[in-house]
Amino acid sequence: MRRSPPTTPPALPAAADGGTPALVDLVTDYELPRLFSALSITGQPRPLVRALDADERSRLERRAAELRTGLVAFGAGDADAVRAALSAMLTGYRSMRQQGDEAHATVAIMARVLADFPLWAIQRACLMVARGEAGLDRRWPPNDAEMHAIVARVVEPYRDTLARVSAMLTAPVEPPSARRLSRPRETVETRRGHVARVMADMDARRAARDKAAAPGV
Repeated sequence: MRRSPPTTPPALPAAADGGTPALVDLVTDYELPRLFSALSITGQPRPLVRALDADERSRLERRAAELRTGLVAFGAGDADAVRAALSAMLTGYRSMRQQGDEAHATVAIMARVLADFPLWAIQRACLMVARGEAGLDRRWPPNDAEMHAIVARVVEPYRDTLARVSAMLTAPVEPPSARRLSRPRETVETRRGHVARVMADMDARRAARDKAAAPGV
């Protein structure tokens, strides 16, 4: 049976704190990934077209450290802040305005479901729900699984970036021989086509000369 819809919009929980890593770093997230080779072999790490220099490696290491720190699951010191964010979100729904142990249990269970996520991501997800930006039916409060999916969506781009940065730091360098093999197929085909056209033209010219030199012509 559906719970009765809220009569007031959800309350706004606290905003995310300073533990949020930067979403984008132009150098490490856009410029340096261009060093990945076009050649990719299934089951093997994707190589780089050249080795990283000291400054590039240092930038990538700092970016990886920032992302790893920002994605650490909330600890005991953040537990109160997590519960406060969840409580603020849920108490905006009339059906969730429970009292005493029942309210504490609901928040505690949801907090355990979200135990793998950082505080800032949970706070951001709560704000998304409260503002109607989470893609849910605003008449009903999110259940545990829905809340887990929303927080996972918040951290997904950061985890993807960390995976890419980590891959660059451990990637092998593509050997020159492989670089030659990885030339686009179009280049080879174009050259073959050019040679074929030249040979055909030579044959046509030779045939024309033979015809002109033939008796009676």
